[in-house]
Parts: sequence; structure tokens; C-alpha cells
Amino acid sequence: MFSRGADGSLLHSYNAGESIESESYPAALAGQPVAFVSGDTQHVFARLSDNTIGHWYWYPTDADPNFEQWGADDIAGNPTGYAFGDQQHVFARGTDGKLKHLYWTPDTGMVEETQTQSVAGDPVAYVWGDQQHVFGRTTDGHLAHWYWTPTDADPNYGIWGSSTIAGDPTGYAFGEQQHVFARGTDGTLKHFYWTPDEEVVDEPLGAPIQGNPAAYVWQDQQHVFARTPDNQLGHWYWTPEDNQPRHDNWGGNLGTNPTGFATDNQENIYGRTTNGTLTHWYWNTDMGAPDIENWGQ
Repeated sequence: MFSRGADGSLLHSYNAGESIESESYPAALAGQPVAFVSGDTQHVFARLSDNTIGHWYWYPTDADPNFEQWGADDIAGNPTGYAFGDQQHVFARGTDGKLKHLYWTPDTGMVEETQTQSVAGDPVAYVWGDQQHVFGRTTDGHLAHWYWTPTDADPNYGIWGSSTIAGDPTGYAFGEQQHVFARGTDGTLKHFYWTPDEEVVDEPLGAPIQGNPAAYVWQDQQHVFARTPDNQLGHWYWTPEDNQPRHDNWGGNLGTNPTGFATDNQENIYGRTTNGTLTHWYWNTDMGAPDIENWGQ
């Protein structure tokens, strides 16, 4: 788990088996990081105080991370990204309000390019088969979609749905479907999805949330988490038997946007409490109800 420390450093918190450990790497982070794995290498990206992208990466033989800076000093938002084959891709809102795309390939090294469309807030990106997809909020509050297929020299662009959103989107691919979630301008959770049969569907889920949701796929289920109006962790989920999402409350004291992931048999959500403490919500197949633990800093 990576986050920005109170002193602007990159904070790495992890479960060491019998205890929660943390390491701090000196830096001047200006926002929240994003992390992903590419083969046997771990990568973390974050905006620095000079508006460049900081890149930390570990090989299996490294005791400490390597560090380099990516791009010009024109990044204004938190990055998102993914690995695609032997490539690494990072997206963020630029100081000019445009979507910035920074990528590295073995042949080109690091390249930065600017898309012509504007974006508000922070985008989300993922890989679906041999395609790359990026979603962001437009300046007039709609959900924008950029995507690349192997035959495209330049990205395709379009608008999803008619609902307007007020927060940053999150999303994932699920089989042949794509799903995106965001807080609407009415303060409720919105769900946009695409299937080969229905194309884009835009539906409200009705529940009021604060901030930005987090979402992922776990086995054959879909899970979405968000901060409720009373600062607890709300949970929406779908199983193959469900026509409509189920909803429950994982409780706790949540003061930030959640983030999370699933392992083989466990779901993990992280966020900071209203007093700034890093907290871990988790549930596995041996548990009747989710539990909460304090991760300290």
C-alpha cells in the first residue's frame, strides 16, 4: 500500500506477516500515488511538487527503489496507469487542462504526448484484452472515454451516457463488459457500463456518497466501495445471480476516498480515518463479516 506521508514523502505500508511495517522514501509528493506490477517489477508513480511525475521502481534484486522523473513540469492531477505488454502507460490532467499521456517502451524510452480534449479531475485507466481504455470527467461534467485498439495510430474518443458527474471515475473490465462508476452531480453513485449487446447504459444506483468510489472484480463478482455521508465504508456488489446490486455497510471511520484490491480469497480496502490514520478493511471466505485493523501512519 503506497500513500503520501504527512511530510510529503512516499510511504510504503505492508503486511509483514506478524506485524504491519512501513517505510518512507524522501520525496516531495503533491498528490496520491498509483502503483502496478509489470512482470517481476513493481512501479509507483506520483505527481511531485514541481509538477513532474516521480517514478519509483523495484526489480527483484533491489533492496531499495530506483527513482527517476518523467515528463515536463506540466502535470496538475494525480496519475493513473497500467502495464501493457512490455510497455508502461501513465495518464494525468495537465496544467493546461488537457489529458496527458506518458509512456515508456523498450524502443522509445519515455514519451509524453497531449490529447486535444480537456479533462477535469483525475482519470482512470485499464487494459481490456488488447485494448487500452481511459475515462475522465469533462469540464461540463460528462464521462469521456479514450481508447486504443491495435490498429489505431491515434486514440478514439467519445462521451458515455447522459448523466453528469461531479467526481473522478473508477472502473474495470469484466468479461466482455466495461464498467465505470462515479459520484453524480446529485451526490449519488452512478453506474455506466458497456456490453456488446446494449452498448452504453447509464443508470443511477440511488445511494448518496461522498468523494470518489473504488471498484474491482473479484472472481465472478463485481465490487464497489465509497464513503457514505456519515463517513463509513459503503459496499455495493453483484454476483452472477443478481439482477440488481446488493448493498451493505462495512462500518469504520473513513475520512478519505477508499482504494482497494482483491487477492485469491480476500478483499482489501484502505483509507484514512477522519484523524488521518491509515485503516484496512478486509473480508475473506472464512469470515462471516468484514473486519477492520489500524495500519498506523
